[in-house]
Amino acid sequence: MGQYSKVVRGKKKSKPGLVPDAVKIFIARRIIDTTAACVLAAGLFVLLAVASYDNADPSMNTAATPGNGGLHNWMGSAGSYTADFLLQTLGIGALAFTFGFSAWAVRMSWKPWAYEQIFEQ
Repeated sequence: MGQYSKVVRGKKKSKPGLVPDAVKIFIARRIIDTTAACVLAAGLFVLLAVASYDNADPSMNTAATPGNGGLHNWMGSAGSYTADFLLQTLGIGALAFTFGFSAWAVRMSWKPWAYEQIFEQ
């Protein structure tokens, strides 16, 4: 420890930044809100894709064309591929993604005080 243990650390004077802290907090909050909305949209996409699953829709293991019988999945071609993959691998447990994404989005959007503490340090 020696000589470094006797150093007294004082609080540095911080220079005012280019952007005020209130603006930084506002921007950080909007980024978090946008991320939460995207995660919630992903959860809703998975829910609607799995809910409207049809085994006759084109997917990785079904050689069907959308023109023959029409595409029955509400989320289109991407939804049919996603639903088929999730249901083939996880079964009904694919709905856990829906609830997980939704809970994550709600959790992100309900902590406005946590992001103000970032700039208090």
